[in-house]
Amino acid sequence: MTKATAVTCKHEGENHQNFRIMNQTTRTVLVSIFILVTITLIYFVFQISSTTLNLFNDLKETKYEIIKGEPLVLQDLNNKEIKLNFENSDRKIIHFWATHCKPCIQEMDSIAKYQNNLRGELYLVTLENPNMIKDYVASRKWELPIYTTDSTSLPLSPKEIKFYPSTFIIQEDSIHEFAIGTINWKEIK
Repeated sequence: MTKATAVTCKHEGENHQNFRIMNQTTRTVLVSIFILVTITLIYFVFQISSTTLNLFNDLKETKYEIIKGEPLVLQDLNNKEIKLNFENSDRKIIHFWATHCKPCIQEMDSIAKYQNNLRGELYLVTLENPNMIKDYVASRKWELPIYTTDSTSLPLSPKEIKFYPSTFIIQEDSIHEFAIGTINWKEIK
């Protein structure tokens, strides 16, 4: 073996040993990162699960009642005020929706398709800014009975809509049916 070859071999051996050390360090760092990411994911999954559980508990415990004697004050898209009284009233379907609620928006086509088959008066109500809603509805070309109101005029206890969409079927001054989430408007009787 020549002197040059021996030096080359020695040099290659050092590189191989350096590669093994670097490889071991890299493995240690990667394992540490993996453990850290796993712990972080477990923490976030627990937080999301806890939040979801609280949301479902709120959902399960939400019981609405009509405050007798208080009308629901609505404003149509032409700024005309309407007062709905529920005492000894005919069947009314009041559907709360919001522009930030994707399922609400997707559901509007179904509502438009089946609105004439519904038994009772239909009111699609949002708590959002009336001017913004007017422009939004015009851009969607919806021909639906859309109204705005504010939470202070809700004749409900509690005076807030916690989940969108929420649908109330009110008959004879009481909540006959209540649904949270999208519904099959074809099946509303």
